Amino acid sequence: MLSIKGTRVFNSNTAETKGLVLPSIISPEGLVYTVTCVRAFCREHNLSHSCLGRLFAGKTPAHKGRTLVPNKE
Repeated sequence: MLSIKGTRVFNSNTAETKGLVLPSIISPEGLVYTVTCVRAFCREHNLSHSCLGRLFAGKTPAHKGRTLVPNKE
């Protein structure tokens, strides 16, 4: 059992591997972030992944001061 430890192949469950393009996020400081993995981004910035998912879905306007980059149309 110990001989196979660390050999597991993980399937990456990111938007990038699924072919999705998520909109960019503006932080309260004005920095623009491009998100490829929602969970990793949330861990790094101390955010809730479910709340950020609602932000991407358009159900909430902001989460902890972060908003979506407006469309340029």
